Amino acid sequence: MKKGLIIASLFLLTILSFGSIGRITGLNAPYWAVDDTNNVLYFPNLIFNSPGVVQLESLENSNNYFGGFNYILGRHIAFGIYFRKAQSIGLSRLMGDIPPPATTFNFSNGISISNIANFYNCFDFIGSIKFGENLFFGFSLNMNRFSNEYSDRQNSVPQNNGDSGITEDLNASELNFKLDISIKNFVFFNYLDLGMDYGKPKYSHLFQWDIYNNGWYPFWKELYETKETGYMGFWLMAKSNFFDLFFKYYTTKLDNSSYFGIDIQPDGIVDFGNKSQTEQSNKEMIIGISKTIKKKAFLMFFAGSFNMEKILWYGKNFDFTSGDTIDQYDYDTTDLVLNFYTGIEYFIKKWLTLRGGFSVNCPISYSYDLSEPTWVANAVTGIYSEKINYNNVSQVMIMLGNTFHIGLFDIDLAFYPTALLNNLYLLTGNSGILVGKGSIVYRFK
Repeated sequence: MKKGLIIASLFLLTILSFGSIGRITGLNAPYWAVDDTNNVLYFPNLIFNSPGVVQLESLENSNNYFGGFNYILGRHIAFGIYFRKAQSIGLSRLMGDIPPPATTFNFSNGISISNIANFYNCFDFIGSIKFGENLFFGFSLNMNRFSNEYSDRQNSVPQNNGDSGITEDLNASELNFKLDISIKNFVFFNYLDLGMDYGKPKYSHLFQWDIYNNGWYPFWKELYETKETGYMGFWLMAKSNFFDLFFKYYTTKLDNSSYFGIDIQPDGIVDFGNKSQTEQSNKEMIIGISKTIKKKAFLMFFAGSFNMEKILWYGKNFDFTSGDTIDQYDYDTTDLVLNFYTGIEYFIKKWLTLRGGFSVNCPISYSYDLSEPTWVANAVTGIYSEKINYNNVSQVMIMLGNTFHIGLFDIDLAFYPTALLNNLYLLTGNSGILVGKGSIVYRFK
């Protein structure tokens, strides 16, 4: 009976999009502030802290399913393997929000540029080697692949003039690896981890509307593709008896081009079109400090961070036939934010843990600087510039969660408090999300 209950619970959480990283979400904690089995996805050497673990997780909002296991082989080697539908670090950072002037693309099949951060086929391999008792060398390899094709071209035989069809082809991929070196009992730190993160994303998106006129001709064609992309990051994590420190710095680069052409006849000759090129670079920095207090009956943490993000855009539009520059712009944004977090876990029973988390996002400043030359007859006649500073309002977020301990299984759920307090809305038949994230962890050590 107990075995059947466990299997049923596994099946239920697999088919429902409850969410991922249920414990961390229930605490409303940043990944670097609280120890958890999922830390191995960010810090490979921490796999030694989670031996003998199998976990299955999913994220309701972005369909971010993944599952895998950690295993220690002997005393000095640990590894983990994960399969997931994850999010691309580089592509989501670089292309999630495109500032003005916005792309002119209007894809037919609901595939948008902001959606390319979701990958279907993802594989993670994590490993760590222990030298002696205090030195660790870790690494991880992540491969992502996304592909979506759509076509409704009419295939009547013989073809008739006026037949038409739409073809859409989206391809994205990313290769990412991490390296880190960890030392226990280093100077006055209990644990020190220094690592680097490198990724190479690629993306292309083709939309084509073909017309048959004694042969297939692309009446309408749009193509967007990356040219040179990549990101690199460094981090430092230090743990002591008094507090924990975290520092991370990322730099990213994306060069892309777009093409738009219309063949009105259609006769194979493009009558109207546009070509453009964009260069983008991002710089991101996080400085964080945290403290965890663990007692027999509860665990409590406090954390704070300073976040900085700077985005630089440089774009050009070209004459379709001559290739001369006809438009140009520079776009620069800077975002400074302070974040504060606190959360508590209360171990009520051997089979039940309750938790809650509270965070405040406090924007310090947000500014952007736009410079756009005015082009007339392929020459710059003036420069339009605009500088704006914003003072955004602070945002508060509260999360709740719990864990059911069933034998060697932990079932973690994170709840949206608004759904818990809005029972009338749910009871009247309206759709609402109660469980935001969840996970199942099996410990076989």
